[in-house]
Amino acid sequence: MSKLKINLLPTEVVILEKDIERKVLSTRISTGMMTVFTVITLIVVGIYLTQKINISAQKENLKAVENQVTSFKEQEGVVSFVKQRLISINKIIDQNSNQERAFSTVTALIPPTIKVQSFAIDQKGSVQLGGESNGIVDLDTFFENLSDPTKNNSKITSTSVESLSQGAAGKIRFDLTINTNTKQ
Repeated sequence: MSKLKINLLPTEVVILEKDIERKVLSTRISTGMMTVFTVITLIVVGIYLTQKINISAQKENLKAVENQVTSFKEQEGVVSFVKQRLISINKIIDQNSNQERAFSTVTALIPPTIKVQSFAIDQKGSVQLGGESNGIVDLDTFFENLSDPTKNNSKITSTSVESLSQGAAGKIRFDLTINTNTKQ
C-alpha cells in the first residue's frame, strides 16, 4: 500500500520555504567558512608573532657572537704576530752561527789553567783572544791544541801571535788572532 501524499499548500509557499532553506544553508556554510578562515588567520598570526620574537632573540644572540668574533679577530692578529716572532726566534736559535761555532771550537781547546782576559769574534768567525798563563807549559799546550788538526778537528785554519810578553811573577800575557773554519 502506497501512501499517497497530498500537498494542499500553494506552490509559492513551497518555493518560498525552499528559498528560505537555501538561504539558511548558505548562511550556515558562510558562517562555518568564516569561522574556519578566522581560526586559520589566528593560527598564522600566532605563528608569525612567535617567529618574529624568535628571530629578534636570535638577532640579539648573533650580534653578541659577532662582537665576540670581532674581539677574537684583534686577539688573533696579536697571536699571529707573536707566533711569527716565535717561529723566527726558533729559526735563529736552531741556526748555528759562525760566531757560536768559533766560540765553541776555541773554548774547547783552552786549558783550564789559562785565564782568558778578552775574547772577541767577528761575523766570519775570526777570534781575537787575549789571555794570561802561569807558565810556558800551559801556553805550549794551548798553542799545540790550536795548531794540531787532530785536536781541533781541522776547525782552526791559522793562528797568529799578535803579542807575547812576560810580566811580574812570571805570568805570560798573550794576544792571538785565530781564524776558524766553522762551516757546518
